[in-house]
Amino acid sequence: MAIESFFMIETSFSDLREKLKEEIVRVDKEYDEMTISYHGFFSWMYFYKEGEAYIEEEEKAKLLVNIKHESATPPSVITAFKEKLLSLGFCERKIFDNEDSTNTSTI
Repeated sequence: MAIESFFMIETSFSDLREKLKEEIVRVDKEYDEMTISYHGFFSWMYFYKEGEAYIEEEEKAKLLVNIKHESATPPSVITAFKEKLLSLGFCERKIFDNEDSTNTSTI
């Protein structure tokens, strides 16, 4: 099962490519998705804007980010990646299931 975490950042998609260029394995602009390799483990970052289907490459906007880490990713790698994202200006988003008040979930 994958581990999922949630963030937001106000920037452009092209700026994110530059910030994460060392970790990016693949970008699928059709689905606003980046495949990342961090410390040898893969994560998939999905970007979207509230109420809008398409993200312009150069448009600066509030981007919502869902990240799925492969199931074998150790917690220490997830924490290190989270710290990197926070240092780049990402902010954590809280996603609450009915009784679960954590912001990282297993799917």
